[in-house]
Amino acid sequence: MKKILILSSLAGLMLTACKGRDKSKPELILTSPADSLEVLAGGTLDVTAQVSDDKELAQVKVDIHNAYDGHGHVKIAYAPFSAIRVENLAGTEDQKTISIAIPDTAGAGPYHCLVQAVDAAGNLSEFQLRTFIIRNPDDETAPVLNVTAPSDGFTTALGSTFTVSGDASDDLALQKLDYSVTRAGSDNKLSQGSQTLTGTSDPFSFDIDTGGTAWTKGTYTLRLVLYDAVYNVDIKVITINLN
Repeated sequence: MKKILILSSLAGLMLTACKGRDKSKPELILTSPADSLEVLAGGTLDVTAQVSDDKELAQVKVDIHNAYDGHGHVKIAYAPFSAIRVENLAGTEDQKTISIAIPDTAGAGPYHCLVQAVDAAGNLSEFQLRTFIIRNPDDETAPVLNVTAPSDGFTTALGSTFTVSGDASDDLALQKLDYSVTRAGSDNKLSQGSQTLTGTSDPFSFDIDTGGTAWTKGTYTLRLVLYDAVYNVDIKVITINLN
């Protein structure tokens, strides 16, 4: 999942700035959207924030971006959706509801809604995060990922190469298969890649080399994410042991 960055650039978007002694952060309460909310492409996402400050508010920023694992994008009719909106605030207490239109072509899947406010002195509030799901009415059926090798708990020697194979299917159209290998308890990807898939049924096979100084004996996690043309997903997670 892509790394979430604190929106420190928000302070630079203020229309005016005050260089006084105010060092108190504004407070932000995000009342919508609810976590795990499902929204249809072609609809609207309402983001409602209640913001307060001891002296003077300035702006609130909403940043929406996909939360897919991997960001290689294929040029198709559907694509991951993103939006950034900045609204001015006034006084010491303000509430904003920002309606964000989601296009018909928005890719299905998980998204992050990140909201942060800034006061007139440039102090940033703590950011508030919600994860919501976009469903595309053109295809709400997820693809099916079948992994034939390796099996969960597979054990092999450190430095060896093992094969990942299986087949993928979808009711309308496949897009791609992303994969990554991480050490248990870590987000560091020792191996990662993507394969383009076509049609409604397509086999896949690729090798993973565990040689090199980055690999050590221990337990690893192989994560496979299958996307159809609308970005519906099927995910498989397999434990690999190196000895």
